[in-house]
Amino acid sequence: MTGVVDSGPKPFRFHDMWCKDVSCEGVIENCWSHLSLGSPSFILNSKFKFLRTSLRTWNREVFGNIFTQIKESETKLTSLISEHVTDVNLLEIKEMRKNIMDLYQKEQLYWKHISHSASVLDADNNTKFFHSFASFRRRRNVSAIPLASYPWVTVHSSQNPQSSVLE
Repeated sequence: MTGVVDSGPKPFRFHDMWCKDVSCEGVIENCWSHLSLGSPSFILNSKFKFLRTSLRTWNREVFGNIFTQIKESETKLTSLISEHVTDVNLLEIKEMRKNIMDLYQKEQLYWKHISHSASVLDADNNTKFFHSFASFRRRRNVSAIPLASYPWVTVHSSQNPQSSVLE
């Protein structure tokens, strides 16, 4: 592939949505109780490494992809609703709706985490969108300054008042 730069392995990020799953606490407790020998800083570092690998494995094998889970749950709910409704079926529909609401909450936490992530903000540094947004803000900030209040700022007659020159 041209234009794609491999920056190495992705850094580990803990997602708040994992806390919504009851089995996450067990994974953390198991990793934290792991016996390590060495200096206190070495023990702490080894526990964090073990926790990182355990959470990555748990995320892949147990927690799964929430977007796929939402699609599958919505499909199953649609099929349950289209069937003949019975008392047993009604309980299953209520449980499926609760499950979907939990998945939506996890998705909301995921997007909140991603929106605050520095990696997303850093990814926009060299894009046309980022530059046009920054230029717009710069123009808006400069035009908001009342030039008459500052005697050291002069506006040349051939220039627009927004593009003033400091002398």
